[in-house]
Amino acid sequence: MKKKFIWLVLSLSIVAALVLASCAPAAVEEKGPQEVIGEVEEGEAPAVTPEEEEEEKEEEAAVEAGPKYGGTLTWIAPTTREPKSWDVTTGYWSQFYWLNMYQSAMIKGDIDKYGPRGSNQFAFNTIEEIPEEYCVGDIAESWEVTPTKLTFNLRRGADAAWWVGNDNIGMSPRPFTAYDAAFTHNRWKDGPIGPMYYANFSKIYAEDEYTFIIEMSRYDPIWPANVGFAYNIYPPEVVENPDDIHEWQNQVASGPFILTDYVKGTSLTFIRNPTWHISTTIDGVLYDDIPFVDRVSMPLIPDESTRLAALRTAKVDYWPRVPYRYKETLAKTSPELQVHKFLTGGAYAVWFKSDEEPFNNKDVRRAMMIGTDREDIGQTVFTEYETHIAFLHGSPIYTPIEELPPSTKLLFEYNPDLAVEMLADAGYPNGFDMEMIIDAGEPDNADIGALLISQWAKIGVTLTLVPLESTAHSALKVGGETGIDYNHSFMAGDAWGAVGMIDLKTTSPENVARWQDTYYDGAYDEAAVIVDSAERAKAFNALAIYWIDEASSMQLPAPFVLAYWWPWVKNYYGETDIALLDYSWQIGELWIDQDLKKELGY
Repeated sequence: MKKKFIWLVLSLSIVAALVLASCAPAAVEEKGPQEVIGEVEEGEAPAVTPEEEEEEKEEEAAVEAGPKYGGTLTWIAPTTREPKSWDVTTGYWSQFYWLNMYQSAMIKGDIDKYGPRGSNQFAFNTIEEIPEEYCVGDIAESWEVTPTKLTFNLRRGADAAWWVGNDNIGMSPRPFTAYDAAFTHNRWKDGPIGPMYYANFSKIYAEDEYTFIIEMSRYDPIWPANVGFAYNIYPPEVVENPDDIHEWQNQVASGPFILTDYVKGTSLTFIRNPTWHISTTIDGVLYDDIPFVDRVSMPLIPDESTRLAALRTAKVDYWPRVPYRYKETLAKTSPELQVHKFLTGGAYAVWFKSDEEPFNNKDVRRAMMIGTDREDIGQTVFTEYETHIAFLHGSPIYTPIEELPPSTKLLFEYNPDLAVEMLADAGYPNGFDMEMIIDAGEPDNADIGALLISQWAKIGVTLTLVPLESTAHSALKVGGETGIDYNHSFMAGDAWGAVGMIDLKTTSPENVARWQDTYYDGAYDEAAVIVDSAERAKAFNALAIYWIDEASSMQLPAPFVLAYWWPWVKNYYGETDIALLDYSWQIGELWIDQDLKKELGY
């Protein structure tokens, strides 16, 4: 169909040229003998066969029925947090919801080839866990991996990526180079998260404008997340003045959209980037001038009921992570909505502060897990859920509850009497008082906390919730840089994929439990250098079971969630993450059927 589309455009161009030529003075030309095929009367075009006529009609219909350019997409991101900083190297993960809209990385998840719109081998609903085999080049055209080296070959020529520039910092549009990638990743390495996530990358540099190289002191199995698709790149110009990068007006785009406005507490606005280097094929037709939509609006709506009303009344076109409990309500009030159900790639957990009493005692931590009714939490808060997902539900690293060793399986069996007995044996016959930090900006936290207060009271543990504003909560999770410490426990979400296993090491800034285990640290390092993915998965599988049994944190039920979009949002198939918290490509490839929207009364 791609060739047919090209020929149709070429035919129209030829017709236009002939019309223009007919207006010019005629040239005298001697005509020699010409072969005539079929009977053609003088002054008439050659006869068109019925087959050719039908094919031409199909081509015209495909163009007419295909994607349309223009319009505004309004969507709700799965976080209500304000951008704390526009500097991606700070490590505050919620930033990626905004940054991914206008920044690029080396690779991304290939939704066109492997997602529901393609072979459907991978759903792209896992937050950050995208196997390398399901990725495609973003800035990179191709890449090579050896046990000691990553080589990324950047796009060239007409397919090359460009920076759009920014007058605020005196930057003109220019091509994206390997030097930009080397600059950003070296800045990542020297930043707050560098000691953990860049520890295996001994040298980062550009060999030339189109070749970006990372040398590894040891193989890093999570390189796709660390330097492939998760960590975005920005030009050196944006940090020439160190203060520039912290202002939204100074951001520079290379991704599908350009940030044009940010109103604190209200919304972010983006416009399409006409120089975006990505193309897509729809119904056999190549579109290399995307995004289709002109504008994207991301309202910041903290109140969940207000978000729901905005979706129901079509003030919002698309909300990718709607709590499952609203399924029946939306089916009654807005039956036209399209919906996709999926198991979220993340879940909350209670992280027990394992470097201080009482949770430096493994038996106390295990008693807390046995004294927690996860089924009650799942049914009350989430409706549809999975009790256990670490690490990455359905992956080779994951072990279902029924297949866990008896001592580990016991942790998922609610038994408050046994929990009381275990606490007494551990030296706490009368229980104890404890606090738990929660994110005040996440409505489910308070509901879960209330259930834990009730459940733990039955085993003699008095729980007090300590709500923190979302930004402070995030700061504490990535190492407490704000100076906030906490007592006893901390409830936070995590992606629960293989990538997260590194966060459990003693030295990780995201080791929220402050858990220190030399066996785990050594076993992880040994498993991580196994290049063969199947063998590495076996080693990580055993290590995951060990970690669950140690009970440094307690997984809470992982909810099923719903992606909703109105039927005028076309070419969307329920994908949520093509990189870490990245919705940008699927938004770049969808289009708005304005006629259908009007037909439905909106």
